Amino acid sequence: MNADFFNGIALLSLFITLVLTAFFSVTKKGNKTANYLMAGVLILFAVQIMYSFTVSNNAFMYFMGCHKSLFLLRQVAFLNGPFIFLYLRSYQTNRPLRLIDLVHTIPFFGIVVFLLFYYSTTDHFILWETSLNVYDTILILIHNLSYVMFTSINFKIFKFSRVGILQKLKINVWHRMASICSSCVCDFMDY
Repeated sequence: MNADFFNGIALLSLFITLVLTAFFSVTKKGNKTANYLMAGVLILFAVQIMYSFTVSNNAFMYFMGCHKSLFLLRQVAFLNGPFIFLYLRSYQTNRPLRLIDLVHTIPFFGIVVFLLFYYSTTDHFILWETSLNVYDTILILIHNLSYVMFTSINFKIFKFSRVGILQKLKINVWHRMASICSSCVCDFMDY
């Protein structure tokens, strides 16, 4: 019962995330750059839902040989903060993305390069047998917290309630639903 419930929640969350991704990718209404960035955020959340499912108690045995690839897949969490920041900036200012915006992806590519060098020195890698998993989790949390603070300061948002932030940004109903649902789903899936 518990495994079926978790599998159902994971598949439902993945389905809803992919439907919202398709919606934001094809909609003609609003700011196209902001819509594409929101679709990117939702794809990142879908990847994280898949990662959480593959390393869960219900499915880890099927993915024992893929831990190096799964751990690389987990690093997309370093892109959450930059994508959300770029989305909010694009939504508010209607400014298209520029080449300088790629500077926000440096932590992601840095950790991927580090892990590729680390993997070249190890033959046996299981997620829960290495302390690298703990350090990586701490880095991801610090990175995303710094982007929350950076975004709050940059957009002069000092009310930290979800309702206050959404009213301050004047986000329409679809954007509200997508951001609240996807953040709640990803928070649930991580725990």
